[in-house]
Amino acid sequence: SAPEVHVDGELYQVTLPDGAAGYVRVVITDDTEAFAFLQNANVLTDLYHGDESEGVTSSGANEFCPSDIADHFHLDFHAAGTYYLELGPTASNSAWLFLTTAEGHGHEH
Repeated sequence: SAPEVHVDGELYQVTLPDGAAGYVRVVITDDTEAFAFLQNANVLTDLYHGDESEGVTSSGANEFCPSDIADHFHLDFHAAGTYYLELGPTASNSAWLFLTTAEGHGHEH
């Protein structure tokens, strides 16, 4: 029942359950490296491939606009399948999320 989001450079506003984590689903068809940008720190707490935790590590605030993008992550969707991003809980019960491909960004992780 998790809403689906895409690695497409679109901004998603995600509504989360009161005082609890929520999930969004990302369906991947090929090995994909991506960046996740979030307005608030400590919102993205885990990445699951199916029901197995992959873990996430924050790369901190975005260097170009740290006051607007407090947290970003390099995500490795290493195989085709369904992934889930665990978000929250947050004080406002919502979060915005921006997923874009890492291709062409020159980052080595």
